[in-house]
Amino acid sequence: MKTRRTFLISFVLMLSTSSLISLRAQDVSIGKKLIETCQWNKANQFFVDQVKNNPLDASLKFYLGETYFALGKIDSAENNYSKGPEYSFSIAGLGKIILTKGDTVKAKEVFNKAIKAERKNGDLYGYIADACISANYPKLAEQYIARGKDVTTKNARIHMAIGNLARLKGNAGEAANAYENAFYYDKTLAIAYVKVGNIYTESRSWKVATDSYNKALEIEPNNPLAFKGLSDMYYKTGRFPEASESFKKYMSLSEVTLDDKYRYAFIMFYNQEYAEATKMIESLLVADSKNPVLLRIQAYISYELGVDKKKQVTNAENIKTALSNITQFFKVQPSNKMLSSDYEYLAKIQIASGIDSLAPDNYKKAFELDSTRTNFLDDAVRTLTRLGKYKQAVSIYQTLLRVAPENIGTNTFKMGQMYYFEAKKDTAKADSLIRKENLIMADSTFKTVSTLIPTDIRGSLWMARTETLLDVKQEGLANASYEKVIQLITTNNEQAKRKNELLEAYNYFASLYYVKAYGALVKKNLTELEELKTKSKEFWQKMKDIAPENPKGDEGIKAVNELKPAPPKKQQQATE
Repeated sequence: MKTRRTFLISFVLMLSTSSLISLRAQDVSIGKKLIETCQWNKANQFFVDQVKNNPLDASLKFYLGETYFALGKIDSAENNYSKGPEYSFSIAGLGKIILTKGDTVKAKEVFNKAIKAERKNGDLYGYIADACISANYPKLAEQYIARGKDVTTKNARIHMAIGNLARLKGNAGEAANAYENAFYYDKTLAIAYVKVGNIYTESRSWKVATDSYNKALEIEPNNPLAFKGLSDMYYKTGRFPEASESFKKYMSLSEVTLDDKYRYAFIMFYNQEYAEATKMIESLLVADSKNPVLLRIQAYISYELGVDKKKQVTNAENIKTALSNITQFFKVQPSNKMLSSDYEYLAKIQIASGIDSLAPDNYKKAFELDSTRTNFLDDAVRTLTRLGKYKQAVSIYQTLLRVAPENIGTNTFKMGQMYYFEAKKDTAKADSLIRKENLIMADSTFKTVSTLIPTDIRGSLWMARTETLLDVKQEGLANASYEKVIQLITTNNEQAKRKNELLEAYNYFASLYYVKAYGALVKKNLTELEELKTKSKEFWQKMKDIAPENPKGDEGIKAVNELKPAPPKKQQQATE
């Protein structure tokens, strides 16, 4: 059905009033406009009435046949084409029907008969070529395009067919050029720029797409397909208010189908017009109650009405309804018809329902269906992190490093954190091999961060924290990293902003030198003791200077001052 309608839209604009129509041009243009705007039933009724008034006009019967073909009533289409046995387009229409049944030999015979009836009409070649394209016979289409170009190279309809063929083959650039050539030869062809807009929308060239649709509207201000194209473009760029407004205009100018209602319901949903979307769903339930897509959008809406802007549950009953609908939807919807948003909302609903552990896999499935949405992987790792499944999060960060190179620094850092947090989970044994392996991986990863973004303190700071955990003998493994942290904070003039990190570094050195001073005291190395006490007090004092309200500095200095060798025991005087 879709291919039939696509063919009709692309062709109806081609028909030349000089060669096809004996009816008054104004009347025929009304019928052509109904077909162009996808108002198939109205167009059908229009031409039924016209044929009654002009029963001998073969061109009207041809148009009527075209509407029946678009509506899938092939027998009625064939009947009307047959009533114009000498009319070239009616003959070609019969060939089109034969081609849809797969009989290329017979179809070619009929097409050639049509051409014999009107050999010099470029529009006819365009019509036949589009019939071949719609039936997916590109090589046959090429033959008729070539024959048409032998007749004329300046026919807009032939260039439209060239564009349609290029689209079928996936040659978007060639198609856009052909459509623009078509407009060059016929300045009334708004559909040419609609098709160019569609191409650029698919390639995400939003500015050129917008310009193309607006160009179509300059030519024909009420062209519904231009508004539909604009709506699709706005939808894909997340501009949902504009998408809603454009689609509303499209529906006001065209015959609204069930597909249109579904599309509009989704646009209103994403525009947060939940009440209006719900009304549309209610009307769809009457007309199409068994369509699983209704469960999809009902689940989406119930979820959004069950949470606040921070995604905290505010209405448990709505979340319960959402879970029921999405569960049923996944049971009845074929897997090859799933959207990335289906898995996204399944994950969101699972989190809201308290079954978080199932969500990460569904976020990953959402990403598999739309690899441009790396935020799905971000959502997955956030959930895994919250659940404490750090090693699983590491594997997702490894994917993010590959698919989002623009965020390599931040994602490498977060991956290092996952190793670090995994190590801290293993607290039973400080010398655990698993703990040590994860700390080594964390340290290596943070070192990479400090190389990737050398002016950012995160790499050095977390290296220092990791090395502190590795330094079970307190030998100062983190010295170089904490020195780098102090240097970066000072160089970047971030003492106020990074006060806590600076305190952490000072506390590290103050505590380290205190421990070493205590060791010197035990060894009775008094010279080393005084040197280490001085260093320790220096860092405790730095803590006091930037955080006088924090008692830790005073407490540290007091503890250092108490590190004194025991006084020698007094000898008792000998008694006689």
